[in-house]
Amino acid sequence: RSFSHHYLDSLGSVDGFILKRKSPSCGLSKVPIYAGPDDEQALDNGPGLFAQAVIKHFPETLLVDESQLEDSSLREKWLTAVFNRARQRQAQYE
Repeated sequence: RSFSHHYLDSLGSVDGFILKRKSPSCGLSKVPIYAGPDDEQALDNGPGLFAQAVIKHFPETLLVDESQLEDSSLREKWLTAVFNRARQRQAQYE
């Protein structure tokens, strides 16, 4: 958690993140959440630790997991949205 917060604080503007599906740190959803390292039964499911930090630090940023980018239509829509967001952000500074 400490690394995630320090790393994300060090970034400037971010228009999108591609995260790893089913990763304990980067999964966007359905990641098993345990009370402790020795627990075998998950308490809940949700985003991974790094994904949680990304959502908190960059709530408006576009997020996708790499498996979603395998679909060419979804990939094109996501990339278009990210580039449009970047253009809008850059236009504010011109």
